[in-house]
Amino acid sequence: MTANEKEADARVEQRISPEQALYARVLEWSMRTALVLVLAGFVVYMLELLPARLPASELPNYWALPLHEFLQRTGGVTGWGWLAELRSGDYLVLGSMAVLTAVPFVCLAAVAPAYAGRRDWVYLGVTVALVGVLALAASGVFGTH
Repeated sequence: MTANEKEADARVEQRISPEQALYARVLEWSMRTALVLVLAGFVVYMLELLPARLPASELPNYWALPLHEFLQRTGGVTGWGWLAELRSGDYLVLGSMAVLTAVPFVCLAAVAPAYAGRRDWVYLGVTVALVGVLALAASGVFGTH
């Protein structure tokens, strides 16, 4: 790293808050972890290291089906039922993707105590509201059925 790059990094670090730096660190760590899990789940599924409810070789037969028909023909589960199926290779991939989609939740939950500690009630309120909205969305309370 050149002296100019180090100076530019130092200027950027001076402009971000400790909460932003914490969010960035948690984001980096959680994204890397989630991507490794997604890749590992995909490898397990494609190499058939775990039995799958729907083998990868059969997937093309179902790609064009509407969701309800796909679920009916494959015996797929909906809602949180996939958690009980994590022992199958195909649902392990789904679980790893769920970890990936939880990254924003983890980042926001990580900075909330920092906002509370410095008594920044506006940012804390917004952060808690966002965590709540994400939790409600993941819970299925606002289902499309």
